[in-house]
Amino acid sequence: MKILFVTYRHLNNNSGVHIFNLANQLTRLGVECVVCVPDHKETVALLGTPLFEVVVADDLRQDETKRSFDLIHVWTPREVTRKIALELLALYPCPYIVHLEDNEEFIIESYAGFPIGFLKHIPNILLDLLIPETISHPLRYKEFLEKASGVTVIMETLKDFCPPNIPSRVIWAGYQEDLEWDMSQNAEYKRRLGIARDEFVVAYTGNVHAANQEEVASLYEAIDILNHRGVPVKLIRTGEDHVRLSNKKLDEIKKKYGVELGLISRADMPSLLSITDALVQPGKPGRFNDYRFPSKLPEYLASGKPVVLPKSNIGHYLKNNEECLLLDRGDALDIAEKLSLLFSNESLRNAIGSGGRQFAEKHLRWSHIADSLHSFYISLLNDVKSK
Repeated sequence: MKILFVTYRHLNNNSGVHIFNLANQLTRLGVECVVCVPDHKETVALLGTPLFEVVVADDLRQDETKRSFDLIHVWTPREVTRKIALELLALYPCPYIVHLEDNEEFIIESYAGFPIGFLKHIPNILLDLLIPETISHPLRYKEFLEKASGVTVIMETLKDFCPPNIPSRVIWAGYQEDLEWDMSQNAEYKRRLGIARDEFVVAYTGNVHAANQEEVASLYEAIDILNHRGVPVKLIRTGEDHVRLSNKKLDEIKKKYGVELGLISRADMPSLLSITDALVQPGKPGRFNDYRFPSKLPEYLASGKPVVLPKSNIGHYLKNNEECLLLDRGDALDIAEKLSLLFSNESLRNAIGSGGRQFAEKHLRWSHIADSLHSFYISLLNDVKSK
């Protein structure tokens, strides 16, 4: 079996981590995998050693080997990915499936500032000017899904956007099993970051964009509340800000209590998580969170540290007070209250962290997830052959 993954960006991001681990696991199962990125194919080295080939789209456009693929797996229906996929499907005719990892319509609305129903009635020439290639097109993404042979979704709720009568499979996010996520505290790493021994540490390892900027801001505000209550806490941030997460108040919080690291290598992530006392996925139920599976959560849970998260997406599958701590409202005060509870009770931190680790080991191993995806590929290809 030969599978071509087509993704919207280089691999040093959350989606890239998914593809990297799935492609490696599928290769171990005997599947020949090629991953096509728009640019910067060298960033795969930041994730580890790939067992698969990484190419840029131009490599395949100029391919003279006349290779073939059994299936193309298109990682999200964003415009950049859709256009590259259609080009490659013309060169390598075969069935394709599409992966959904977000409520695309909510993201379109967040970017454009108009309801999806309104956008669908704008003339195409104006819509093309309004919608960038980095997000999905209000009309074309649906057409693209309707012609697919199947759909994979990161959360069950995303099946709401799947065309009827098209096979689908839930593919959760996982954690990289060859990294020591539950390592002992790396005290030297904490010292190098300038964090005092008696300061609690919270981390948020993710990007900021239009859809989640208010949620991340609420986490900063929660850290500020705790420090003003006399609880010394530092917030470590990794990732990129695709929108400006800054105002006078937030700038002051960052300066006092923030440790901004930007992008770091995957190999350094376990050391970072090892120095934390709690990990927070901010947010609340709604059109954004209900349809996603934050990619950082498998790693958070695998670290054995207590995780605070909304009553949404994967939060529906975790036991409150045993495998996680669920937010009630999701605002800054709510986050501060949950962290205060954890910081005042070490045995509770350890118990919830251990429960989360057990959940991750049972449900969030990439090897198990890849087995499910492999069986889905086989089922789809058998259906295609029988038609």
